[in-house]
Amino acid sequence: MKKLNYLLLILIASSAFVFSQSSTTSHLPELNRESDPDYHKARKFWLESMHLTEPDVDYKLLTKEFKSKRMNLKNYTKSKFQPNSPELLKYISDDGRISGTWKERGSNNQSGRIHTADVDLNAGLIYAASAGGNVWRGTINGENWTCLNNSMQFSIRSIKVEIVNDKRRIIVFSEKNVYYSEDEGFTWIPSVGLENIARWGWIQRGVVINDNDGRNLYLLANEWDYDAWKQIRSIYYSEDNGENFIKVFSVSNNQLMDIWGIEHSIGEYGYENDGNISLIYNKLICVHRDTVFAISQNNKEILSINPRIIFNNPNNLKLSGSDAGGKVRIYFNTRDNNSGNTFVQISDDFGQNILESGLSSTDYFMHNSFGVSKLDANLSYLGGVNCFVSYDAGINWNLINNWAEYYPDPLNKLHADIPGIKSFRTAANKEFFLISTDGGIYKTRDDYSVENISLEKLNVSQYYSIYTHQNPEGSVIFAGSQDQGFQISETVSDKILDFEQTISGDYGSLTSGDSGRTIWTVYPGFAMFYPDALSSRKNSTWNFRNLSNAKVWMPPIVTTPGKPYEAYIAPGSSNTAESKIWKLTYDTQTERIIPKELSFRFNSDDEQDNYVTAIGISPIDNNYLYALTRKGKFYSSTDAGSTWTETIEFIGPGYNYLHGTTIYASKVNLGEVYIAGSGYSNPGIYFSEDNGVTFHPIEGLPPIMIYEIDLNPEEDAIFAATSLGPFVYIVSENKWYDIAGLDAPDQSYWSVNYIPEINTARFATYGRGIWDFEIEKLKTDILGEAPSNNISFDVYPIPASDIINISISDIDGEIVSIKMFDIDGRLVDIYHDGLINGNNFELKIDISKNKSIRSGNYILIVSTDKSMFYKKISVIN
Repeated sequence: MKKLNYLLLILIASSAFVFSQSSTTSHLPELNRESDPDYHKARKFWLESMHLTEPDVDYKLLTKEFKSKRMNLKNYTKSKFQPNSPELLKYISDDGRISGTWKERGSNNQSGRIHTADVDLNAGLIYAASAGGNVWRGTINGENWTCLNNSMQFSIRSIKVEIVNDKRRIIVFSEKNVYYSEDEGFTWIPSVGLENIARWGWIQRGVVINDNDGRNLYLLANEWDYDAWKQIRSIYYSEDNGENFIKVFSVSNNQLMDIWGIEHSIGEYGYENDGNISLIYNKLICVHRDTVFAISQNNKEILSINPRIIFNNPNNLKLSGSDAGGKVRIYFNTRDNNSGNTFVQISDDFGQNILESGLSSTDYFMHNSFGVSKLDANLSYLGGVNCFVSYDAGINWNLINNWAEYYPDPLNKLHADIPGIKSFRTAANKEFFLISTDGGIYKTRDDYSVENISLEKLNVSQYYSIYTHQNPEGSVIFAGSQDQGFQISETVSDKILDFEQTISGDYGSLTSGDSGRTIWTVYPGFAMFYPDALSSRKNSTWNFRNLSNAKVWMPPIVTTPGKPYEAYIAPGSSNTAESKIWKLTYDTQTERIIPKELSFRFNSDDEQDNYVTAIGISPIDNNYLYALTRKGKFYSSTDAGSTWTETIEFIGPGYNYLHGTTIYASKVNLGEVYIAGSGYSNPGIYFSEDNGVTFHPIEGLPPIMIYEIDLNPEEDAIFAATSLGPFVYIVSENKWYDIAGLDAPDQSYWSVNYIPEINTARFATYGRGIWDFEIEKLKTDILGEAPSNNISFDVYPIPASDIINISISDIDGEIVSIKMFDIDGRLVDIYHDGLINGNNFELKIDISKNKSIRSGNYILIVSTDKSMFYKKISVIN
């Protein structure tokens, strides 16, 4: 019924000439889209589409290489400090021009997505893996949550905690490797033996199986066979608790495959309490396409159990199971391409016979979204947007609660989206489940009702945008989050703050024309305005006229400076696929938002995807408007948007790969404008002194996405929130500084406010909440001639056939790696990895000796201690 109501609402909204705007204090948005699968797909597409690059260049490869180099450097440097040392959160630049201290600001009480978790029942601890790539430790009852890897982000698939040589070892199955820590996350050691996966591939799942003869770690991964030149699926194992891995076998195609085995956690009943583990539990169960088989624990012998088709045409497959009552039951979850339905099947004899069970009430949200009881093999949980429970082995499913019920009762009702479910047995007839959601982690009570154990200190909020109201009598922070709604902090003080979620959903582009007394924001479907943001939760909304043709999932909105009731937004046009800007005006008498569609069309019929992605307004003269588009085109208006002028090819002839995300119009000099966005195949930020007639690149950053910038009052320092963390640019030096230091969060930084009254740059991260960089020193004066901000890097000839020459200058004293990848991200070769002495470095490479280098395009990446560069090269042989 909800979906039907939603479709009716869309039809009405698309055809109406005038939209109705209402003033509301309801917690759920009027145009509620969270339960719509297309909503989640659109969000994913929007997040990906920002990262615009030239053809054959994968931004994820560039990001991975930069972060890997930085993580290794931080790991080495941190080893010189004691855990929890205050010095870890201090930053001092090498030249002493910038120094400051990082402090966490919140939220303290609005948890975000958790993927999965494990426990140490003897110590009474939970180890949870967040979507932001962090490991969190808390008590079994959800107290004293602590982040264990703030400065090192993992893409976590599975997590396990084991006792190894009387020490607790945290084992993380990440996307490209396995990492382990024996000092509660202060340092992390990568496993050996998974280098081929790191070259190209990813880990799908990790399983840890214990028996009387020892412990084996298994993982299922996708990787590349460089001899046969094709993708394969492989299973690896480790007999030394994750230090080294050896391949068991591979299959020569990429068809469906999953693994599962009986796992025990530290202190679980039946594992340590009775001192014996039956050998029936020591098999790793695997399904590949239409065959069920097992891998023995002792000699890794592969045992075919049942070559039969589970479904004729499955497009997804997940395994789970239970050892309840000393008997193993395997659950097969398959999604059938023919019907589009998800089915549950079971086997009580290791797959020799597979019984049809039932039709699932939902598709699973992620790999770990299906959990089975360790007390009753008929009891299972399945998580999608909502969570369901079955008491009869999947024949019938019961809704635990609708996701909307969370908001009036977050303690006892599950949040939407369920990435992980896992059972832990504490006694002969007692267990609990940990259920991971987009709103933190829950623990089941003895009666299997749920309790939120993440209402405090599990600080994993994913923020799109923040706005600070700074006032000596009481400052507050407004925040727009991913799936945790629009939030308002308590009065800012020197602690981690609590935030109130006033309305659910996704909100971004927070903007104000009066320093935060009023606030405009946007949800994917409507604009929202708080006329008295500091003291009232009352708001008004305006639904987009043509939601089906909205060009940007979360379109930009900006308030006219000094005119708090006026804003400009770019959601598309009223009835076509045209990209247009609208002027919104809040009417104080009717408490409604009055829309006006401006006439100028930014995307032509020949360039449909040139839609507006950023808007700016001069605070000096409000008639000066600016627009930046998906294709990196810049437009300016001097008559409040009545007419627009395009800056023609502001970076010269050829293609432009700047997906615009932010515009900063100078508060000091009229006509000075900064624009920024995707900076992978071009500089990520440009500056104009003539109202956008010409632009000059600001170079020196690694390949990067800049989400937002802010400047100090003198406008001689730029603070940038980016995909690689927080950066500061000193104009007089023509130099960028990575100010994250050793222990600021390793996250994407989406938003930044510079607050001159307290000399602080406030950043919002997408996974670790809000953090302040409290500045102690910021020297922006000119000390001499501005240094070059670029390492010179050249590769020739292009195209190449047998020999390529690499030339690098201004590289003295840097530890440099030079790697070649193919356009699918597979590592082809490493040509240098070490210290370079001397300003000029020349390298001649005979690529004809590498048989994997065939005719085609390749990416050559040079990584230094502080930056990274790439060249796309063509090979003809």
